[in-house]
Amino acid sequence: MQNLVANGEAWVGDFVGGRTMILREQGVPVDYVIPKDGARGYVDCVCIAKGSPRRYTAEVLLNYILEPKVATRIAELTRYPHCLDPNKVPVGDAVKKLPDYDPTGTLSRFKFTNYQYMEQHRAAWEKAWTQIKVGG
Repeated sequence: MQNLVANGEAWVGDFVGGRTMILREQGVPVDYVIPKDGARGYVDCVCIAKGSPRRYTAEVLLNYILEPKVATRIAELTRYPHCLDPNKVPVGDAVKKLPDYDPTGTLSRFKFTNYQYMEQHRAAWEKAWTQIKVGG
């Protein structure tokens, strides 16, 4: 999507805030909008696999990443807000200016995929998509 917008092939698309900021910094005239009804949300997750031989080291790393100063710096560099609750952790101005930042900490502006619904309909959708791709 970044390339399509940057070279003018796409004017509207399903996009994320951090990439919008990167394009803007590169001089691409682009804006990021979340409609009043909300937008598709996406949250990255990190976990430790059950039975991990280096569980303690992984826990130390995760705790470090979740330190407010570290999480804030990562957010500034990646241009994606951190997952820390803004009602419990001070949030710097740089993070507050990120397009996907949610000052309520509820992510209420975002709609998340209902994976159960998706799995229930996947076979039918794949069949229909295959028919579309082959011109039928």
